[in-house]
Amino acid sequence: LLNHIVSPTAEIVTVIEGAEAPSSVTASIVEWIHEHRPGAQAEVLRGGQQLYPYLFGVE
Repeated sequence: LLNHIVSPTAEIVTVIEGAEAPSSVTASIVEWIHEHRPGAQAEVLRGGQQLYPYLFGVE
């Protein structure tokens, strides 16, 4: 999914964690961003949403 929504020219990727989001998965997401999109900054926010484990914003 990240490969499709985070373009190579992305500058900021905001990861909003849901209430049930495991921290190990969040760490893997951030690692993927750093590895595959080195020009992008990853920001993690604790959203606490119940329905979705993650929401993403890409700028």
